[in-house]
Amino acid sequence: MTSDPLKIAYAAGLLDGEGSIYSESRPSGMPGLMISVQMANAPVVEWLRENFGGRTYVVTRKERPMLPSGERAQSYRQQYLWRIHATVVEEFLRLVIPYLIVKRQQAEIALSIRSLSKNRLKIPSRLEAANEFARQIKVLNRTGTL
Repeated sequence: MTSDPLKIAYAAGLLDGEGSIYSESRPSGMPGLMISVQMANAPVVEWLRENFGGRTYVVTRKERPMLPSGERAQSYRQQYLWRIHATVVEEFLRLVIPYLIVKRQQAEIALSIRSLSKNRLKIPSRLEAANEFARQIKVLNRTGTL
C-alpha cells in the first residue's frame, strides 16, 4: 500500500466522489466491511489496485440503465470496479480519513466496526454494537445523515 500523500489524497477524493463504504453479513454475525469505487475509467480503477491492493472487476450489464424519465438510456459506458475488504479496509481508511469530506462519518463508523471485530470473541454486546454501526453506515449511504 502506498505511503505517497498525493496518491492517498487522490484516492480519498475518488472514494468521496465515486466510492462506497458498506458492510455485509457474515456467518459469525459480525459485519464484514468493504470499500468499492466504480467508474468508467479503467486505468484509474487499475491505479487504485496497484497502489492500495484489492481486486478489480469489469461490471457487466444485461440492459441499458433506466433514465429518470422512465426510458432506457441510448448508450452505456462500460464500468469498472475496484474493491477491498477485511484488514485492507482498515489500513486504507486510516490513510485516507484525513482527506475525506463526504464519507468521513462512514469511515469513522467503519473503523469502529473493525476495532470491535478484531477480537474474535462473540460477546453479544460487541456483536450488537458492530451491527448498530453497520446499520448507521447503511443509513448514511442512503440519506447522507444519521
